[in-house]
Amino acid sequence: MNIRYTPRADASPEIEAEALAAVYTFILECHETKKATEKTDGDESGEAAEHDHTEKIVAEKRKS
Repeated sequence: MNIRYTPRADASPEIEAEALAAVYTFILECHETKKATEKTDGDESGEAAEHDHTEKIVAEKRKS
């Protein structure tokens, strides 16, 4: 995975920091979900469970 960062000319440093924090939080939450789904033996495949959880995280982030 490769993450590329380009600062926006129209954003304050505080807004840029908040955006980066949100992105890194999202990535870490997805990684934790992936690790958790690899350990489960449920009916749902790990990949499907990860996708569902990722969609849930995205929806929650859009609300805030």
